[in-house]
Amino acid sequence: MSNAHSHNEISVRQLHQKKTTIVILISFVVMVLEIVFGYTSGSMSLLGDGFHMSTHVFAIGLSWLAYRLVEQFRDNPKLKHGTSKFLPLAGYTSAFFLIFVVVFMIIEAFERLLNPEIIGFNEAIIVAIIGLVVNLISAVILHSDHLEHDHNIKGAYLHVLSDAVTSVMAIIALLCAKFYNVVWLDPIMAIISSIIIFKWAYSLIIKSAKKLIDYEDEHVHEGSHDHKH
Repeated sequence: MSNAHSHNEISVRQLHQKKTTIVILISFVVMVLEIVFGYTSGSMSLLGDGFHMSTHVFAIGLSWLAYRLVEQFRDNPKLKHGTSKFLPLAGYTSAFFLIFVVVFMIIEAFERLLNPEIIGFNEAIIVAIIGLVVNLISAVILHSDHLEHDHNIKGAYLHVLSDAVTSVMAIIALLCAKFYNVVWLDPIMAIISSIIIFKWAYSLIIKSAKKLIDYEDEHVHEGSHDHKH
């Protein structure tokens, strides 16, 4: 039973590693296209989204690296607790990185509220739609029944899902600004997105931290105690 369970865990990790590899490749290609086209066309919207995409390539790359390290050090006798801490550590780090992105978004949003800028609506909407499609595809690829148990894949999943939420909010705001001249809605939507993303990131930090320190919820402990009786 123990060997079968161990083999199943390895298979799941290998599947998750393949998923993160695919998402990294997709995100990297889109990132390069947006940055190159942003420079050649002088489009700040495309350029900004390209650099924003690079943060997600880094975060998902961290998830991929965690799976590689688990495989590499799986049988290392120097690791007292094996590689069980690698995945929650990557999820924990990824969640903190996501919070830094949230802080940057909020600062940028308040800056836009105080100093509104002229927006190239058509171009910005196209960029937001491209970002939404790419992130929805990535979210579908990364989605797994093991999200609650594997904090590493969950961290990667939350990164692309948060970017998808940001894109949806941006599209709504840009359409309202273009057709109804509600320019202030764009930074407001960014702040709302930031609050939602912060809640996800905070939840992942707490759950992955509990894994790192081997913390058990009281109801879990009580359940196992009752089972013994």
